[in-house]
Amino acid sequence: MRDMILRWFIILCLPSLPVLAQYRSLPTRDRTNGDRTTAAIRTVIQQETASVAEVLAKERTVGMATIVSSTGYLVTKASLLQGDFSIRLANGKLFKTPQFVADSDEDIALIKIPAADLHPVRWADSSGLKSGHWIAGFEPTPQTLRIGIISANRRTIERIGGIMGVQLGMDGEEIGGIQIDVVYPKSGAESAGLKENDILVSINGVSVLERELLRKAVMAHDPGETLDVGLRRDDQTMTFQVTLGDRDAILDDLNNDLDFSGETSKRRSGFGEVIQHDAPIGARGMGGPLWSLEGTVYGVNIARYDRVATYAIPSERVQQMIEHLKPRLEP
Repeated sequence: MRDMILRWFIILCLPSLPVLAQYRSLPTRDRTNGDRTTAAIRTVIQQETASVAEVLAKERTVGMATIVSSTGYLVTKASLLQGDFSIRLANGKLFKTPQFVADSDEDIALIKIPAADLHPVRWADSSGLKSGHWIAGFEPTPQTLRIGIISANRRTIERIGGIMGVQLGMDGEEIGGIQIDVVYPKSGAESAGLKENDILVSINGVSVLERELLRKAVMAHDPGETLDVGLRRDDQTMTFQVTLGDRDAILDDLNNDLDFSGETSKRRSGFGEVIQHDAPIGARGMGGPLWSLEGTVYGVNIARYDRVATYAIPSERVQQMIEHLKPRLEP
């Protein structure tokens, strides 16, 4: 009898099924990047927004920049700086076509704008970061706080290089170049207008007759770079401007991470050492700071790889590169 009463007591105290159903998933506001979670650190990070600027091309935000000196120096992702660009500070002030120098090995650029009394970031020691450590970053326009954790061990990301997006056929002197058998959809080759059975004859004005020469000529350049591709079609010689793409994005159609990643960085490889984290910062957030929860900076975000992985250059390496590049901008 006592056991029966206890069982009925437990049943009566349990929530109804509709009440239980609402707990099958965590409410959005309570998730990692929900309102209540981000509010816990927004006050600290929000005080540092003056250390972040936007990189604009054709009046569109393409990335972010990190202010590293009160006298007008900023760093950003170098491959974002294609053609004319501008820097817009948090106070709205705009600087068109500023000076910059780049380190192509690490995809970092140092920019100089004619400004003073800027609010530089405060660097943090990133050497002690381990998997599970909390970090934060910003997405631009408007600046939206994103939170995540360190998700992998620090490591080198091997350089892959870009691809045109074609499958090659016969080559050699007898056909005067390299035949295209397949043009992959959504590739730079397709966008530029290359077609099956075209004969590739040159890259940036240098003759190519064999596929190995072509491979080396193309892979010496990164995704996002544009090459002058000479070809022969129906006895006519033509030149096309082909923007190289990322190998994984073009060839790996079964990569679900890429399918659901949104916009990823055009250059996602070739970094000496990176911090990997899972904060959901899009490609336009690259070049911005990787924050600690105390408002100091562990590094600079350099590549959005896929939906669960973003790379950042560690603070110690960024500072070394600043000192290396700065003399090239000083009078």
